[in-house]
Amino acid sequence: MIKHTLFKYNVSLVSLFVILIIYVSCFHTINCEDYTPYIDKLTVRAMTKTSLMEGTGDCYIGTPDGNVIFIKGGKIVNYDIIYQTGITDAEIAEWSAANSSSTTTQSKTEDSTKEETSSTVENKDSNKNDSTTKNNDSENKTSKTENAKTPTYTDDEIAAAWSESERAESTCIEAGHVSYTNSLTGETKSEELPLAEHKYSEIERKDATCSEAGSITYTCEICGDTYSEEVPALGHEYEWITTKEATLFRSGEEQYVCKNCGDVTETRVLSSRFPTGFVLVVASILFVIGIGFMTYRKNKSSIS
Repeated sequence: MIKHTLFKYNVSLVSLFVILIIYVSCFHTINCEDYTPYIDKLTVRAMTKTSLMEGTGDCYIGTPDGNVIFIKGGKIVNYDIIYQTGITDAEIAEWSAANSSSTTTQSKTEDSTKEETSSTVENKDSNKNDSTTKNNDSENKTSKTENAKTPTYTDDEIAAAWSESERAESTCIEAGHVSYTNSLTGETKSEELPLAEHKYSEIERKDATCSEAGSITYTCEICGDTYSEEVPALGHEYEWITTKEATLFRSGEEQYVCKNCGDVTETRVLSSRFPTGFVLVVASILFVIGIGFMTYRKNKSSIS
């Protein structure tokens, strides 16, 4: 009877334990969000290992609701994500232990480095003081030497020491320059030259006439700039020109012609060279003589 009672009691305890485990599992399942769709297991595993071994860094995964951090400052803050990648507690302990060992070694190394640095700084300070003293002495000596060697010149001497060292002549499109160097001080200076005049040459000519103006076109041989000049019209210049000479028995002709373009504005007839007046005088004399002769003969006949 007692054994039966103990058996029932043990069965009840086992049943309660199983129910408790199932309840805890169910509770964990209900409250643990499943991040599996957003986890790249290899990446999360590598990130976790590195962060735990170094003891620093933040790790997170991206979800539709935003980034979910599972390691912050080298410490796990979300075991759900860690376990969903298949990482075990043993691996977590191993990686954390590696960080502790590394931290201890690093601490010892840092202490040793600090001691060496302190010693080095003291040596450097000592050497620096010696070096500073030597440098000061050297600078004083150099300054004295430079002061002794540096010559002094008057303003007139410096002004007279400038000489031309380089010249680039100007063109009509680009300004030139003249460079000067001072033989005493070594200084240099430069002056800009004004633009040069264009170099024009005649490329085309149209002669003017009496009634129409002409033109001359010029082009610069350097830059190609072009301009034209107007040549004023000449204007007519008329004179009388005999076009047909008069003879003794025939009249002639002359015209008022422009000697530049040949324009004719007037034509006139030239009288023949026959001496009409002289002929009339002679005829009149002969007429009178004829009448006198005829009268003489008539009178002579009457007497007879």
